[in-house]
Amino acid sequence: MKQRPAELTSTPATRRKRIRPVAWKVPKGNWTLNDDGTFTTAAGGKGTWQWGDRSKRELELKWQKLGDGKAIFSADGKTVQVTLPKGGQTTLTR
Repeated sequence: MKQRPAELTSTPATRRKRIRPVAWKVPKGNWTLNDDGTFTTAAGGKGTWQWGDRSKRELELKWQKLGDGKAIFSADGKTVQVTLPKGGQTTLTR
């Protein structure tokens, strides 16, 4: 069953900051993670996301045409490290 997107509360070490996936930047444009569980990429890719392991700040990403990937929020909530379906990586920033 798909988990409903929600805010993520980080560890006590980060002073309980709330991390909310919405708009992120990459050198070539923006990625948008929508509250309805969909996303778009700077290159025009589309797919869905859901929380994976919240304790690790991890999202599961499913591109419509490329397959599965994942994203992990930094402890401070300012960056997201994305592993792409073909093994590449990119870093998103607020």
